Order: sequence, then C-alpha cells, then structure tokens
Amino acid sequence: MASMERDEDYKFLPIVDAMASINQRVNLFGVVLETSIPKQSKGTDCFCTLKIVDESRPGPGISVNVFAETVDMLPQVESAGDIIQLSHVVMKTHGSEVYALFNKKSSQFALFEGKHSTNFVPYQVSYKYRARDQDKKLILGLRKWLTEFQLNTETDYPDVPFVTLMNVLTHPEVTAKFRCVVRVIAAFPWQAADFRSPTGTYRIRLTLEDPTARIHAFLYAEDGVKFFGGYPSVDSLTRKLNALLGVAVSEFTNGFKSAPRNPPWVQCCLKSYYIHKSDIWGSRNYQIFATQLVG
Repeated sequence: MASMERDEDYKFLPIVDAMASINQRVNLFGVVLETSIPKQSKGTDCFCTLKIVDESRPGPGISVNVFAETVDMLPQVESAGDIIQLSHVVMKTHGSEVYALFNKKSSQFALFEGKHSTNFVPYQVSYKYRARDQDKKLILGLRKWLTEFQLNTETDYPDVPFVTLMNVLTHPEVTAKFRCVVRVIAAFPWQAADFRSPTGTYRIRLTLEDPTARIHAFLYAEDGVKFFGGYPSVDSLTRKLNALLGVAVSEFTNGFKSAPRNPPWVQCCLKSYYIHKSDIWGSRNYQIFATQLVG
C-alpha cells in the first residue's frame, strides 16, 4: 500500500495486512492488551511498548514501539481493553518479529476507554473500519440500546458487566468466561427435531453476532437443558427456535427458513476453551452456559 499524505485518504489496515507492509506507513486501530512503563531511550527520547490486537489477529497481536520527546507525549493508556488509533506508523522487522514503529512523523493517538464505551469495540461486522466520529455515534447508540431493549433470556450472573464479541475474540487468555448481548442469526442443525442426539443429548451450534463481530458458540448437554428449560416437545422447541431467530412463522423453502427474520437481542454467558494442548489458540471454541431462554 503506497504512502499517502492526508489522513482522510488513508485507510486503517487489519493487523495481518499491516504486517505484510514492511517499511510502509499504515494506520492501525485495535484493542490494547498491555503497555510497558515509559523509559528513557539512549538518546533524548522517551519510549514505551504497546501490544494491540484486532479481529484479524486476536492472539498474540502485534507490538508497537512508541518514541516521543517527552513522557507526556506518550499514550496515556489506563488499562487493557482501551481502544487505540495509530496513524502513520511504520512497519518494521527485527529478525523474524514484525512490529510497528510510532515516531515523530506519526500522528497523535486517539483513545476510546473501555469503561467509557460500555466495553463496545467500534468495529463493523464486515470488519471495515469506521471513521472516529462514526465510532462515537455507535458507542452512544449502544448505551441507549442496552437500556431500552427487553431481553428474553436470563443468566446466572446478572451482575457481571457485558462485554462485546470483539472483547471475547481478543481476550488475552484462551480460557475465560464472559457475559454478552447478542443476536442469534443461525442454528445448526437447522431443524429443532435434530437438536438432540439419539440418546437425548443437546448438540447445537449457534451463530452469534453483535455490532462488533460474529462467532459460533456451542450449546451442549446440560447447558442445552438449562437453556431450553428441560426437554420440550419438538413443536415447543421449534417455537423457541423461531423466537430466538426472529422468525414470525414456521415456513421452509428448500431446507431454509423463508419467513422474514428479525432476531431479538438476548443476553448469554459464554466460555472459551481449547481442544488441543498443542494448538490452544487454533483449537479455541466457545460455548454458551448458565443461560436460560424465558421468552
């Protein structure tokens, strides 16, 4: 990607694309995982190191080496989870490591603090980065949305703060637990009659989305029993599925629901886990737990 002079002509790159742009200036937009204590360099500058992630590289992210004339000019990151914008950083390599260099030619940071944004990371589901003003509007809209929507699920942890699916994807640990507000946009199997194995065990994969990301989450065994309130009949389970997917009537065409859909926003608890110890990040999955459908 060629260097450009004006910020308005300069698009934000996903981290994985930026890592392929060695010795070029790029814009990055991501979530801060960690930051070092500011130190004095061998010259007259101060420096610190940040590690940021986005949905293209949720782990382990990328390091950003930051140099400034004074400590006050370094980023004032309060905690992990802050969202940061970096303009005109230079992609560099040291051995096999790729990192971003923020220097005097780079533009000032723009921070969105997690605690002030209800922990919603301002990304579109399409993963195209928005302008800063659009992000602020999204954050304000989400605040209003959280207070006005009636959720038709309950969780065992009502006092745990909500986080976004992007927070889930970019969490620095492989195994963790979260509480989210999402829409269920797809289910597999797609027929409620196939939700349970011949022995009666629930085994479902739901596709969840929010304004920040989209993920698959499994609903399995006893967690399925809790979610659906036991073992309802197929007709009852179908009605619950239709309500969850926002399907007004049960109509099918060529194996797909043909009725208009408007999935409601629901709250759920999610936990992440891995399948293979030899590849914990690559084998990470998500599962719904401690959640009950009441609508």
